[in-house]
Amino acid sequence: IPSTLLVPLLSVLNESELYKTWLPSWERPVRLGVTKSEKLGQAGRVNQVLAVGTASPWPLAEREVIIGAWAFDDIDSCGDIAVRLKGLHTNSTETDVVIPPPEGRAVRA
Repeated sequence: IPSTLLVPLLSVLNESELYKTWLPSWERPVRLGVTKSEKLGQAGRVNQVLAVGTASPWPLAEREVIIGAWAFDDIDSCGDIAVRLKGLHTNSTETDVVIPPPEGRAVRA
């Protein structure tokens, strides 16, 4: 990624509640795409727990994934930035955020 695009890219990724508005999604000919993007919790500027729901065409069930996102950097000495993403489950102990059970008939991925 060109260094001039780094700050804009990280800013967009940090606005997790807006994913539903800009990630691809279709209603026709089949319903497919992101239906929900909700921030369940945040620690610091960039560490977040997100719930992302997707619609799938029949016969597949709607899907939901809970994502733990942790970011860290060593920009001053190396110029590096890293992001760790991990799928979390209802009884996860990796975060202080209470993770609710899947909504409706959604299958948790």
